[in-house]
Amino acid sequence: MENKVLEIMKEHIGQKIFTPSPVGRWLDGRLLHAEEGELIFEFEVREEMSNPVGILHGGMIAAIADEVLGAAIYSCDLPFIYSTINLSVDMLRPASRGQKVDAHAKIVRKGRRIVHAVFELKSKEGKLLATATSNFVVSDVPTAPMKEAMAMMFKEWKLKQ
Repeated sequence: MENKVLEIMKEHIGQKIFTPSPVGRWLDGRLLHAEEGELIFEFEVREEMSNPVGILHGGMIAAIADEVLGAAIYSCDLPFIYSTINLSVDMLRPASRGQKVDAHAKIVRKGRRIVHAVFELKSKEGKLLATATSNFVVSDVPTAPMKEAMAMMFKEWKLKQ
């Protein structure tokens, strides 16, 4: 079966990808890699993403993880929306303001109702900065209306670029 979502994602590798998520737009990531159920985004640590000592705030790491993990599920072009059940984040090393980091999300198991996925945040030098695991549950909300709205929003967004 054809995966239109993944096709669009692959067309935008190397670009800032449009997302209907206000948080995702604010995070302002650039798509680096896209396979079904596996994505890598690049983010730059901005001042408003940092804590008082100038390193990436733990809450921002969690937001990046949740956003990229959700996008990895969306890349599977499933018929229903999945919602986060839990998110466990381990912060291992700091990332400083101005630093670029790579956020890698991968689905480990896709069951009938639950998806389990993992996340890694790495420096450009390959140092592991944070890890996360998360579970998502299928809802009864179909993705078709969202995909249609997203297609219209995407066209408008492209015209502004």
